[in-house]
Amino acid sequence: MAIHTIFIVDDDLLCRTLLKRLLFEKNFLVFSQINGRDAWHQLVYGGIMPSAIITDKEMPVMNGLEFAQKLSRSMFKQIPLIFCTSSKVDGYPLISKPITLDGLNAALAEVGL
Repeated sequence: MAIHTIFIVDDDLLCRTLLKRLLFEKNFLVFSQINGRDAWHQLVYGGIMPSAIITDKEMPVMNGLEFAQKLSRSMFKQIPLIFCTSSKVDGYPLISKPITLDGLNAALAEVGL
């Protein structure tokens, strides 16, 4: 059984912690960062290639939409991107806040995980 890696990008510690716990219970390997800029640097220089990225929309330094745009123009554009936010983001799977296991499962299924 292949181990999938999920990269969480969210400035909210509670959201990161909850997502990590739920994903660990599903046997995912999890990495996280607190904003898009730090996540970008970890992708480029950290040598990880996640199965999917879950990102918040509103974050300091580089928000989720800016991060998504940067990903779409890079060698990481094939990585499925899931938004975890309280507002809709067109064109992307969504985990609505407050986070639920059903919402997480639905978004993961939408990207084939």
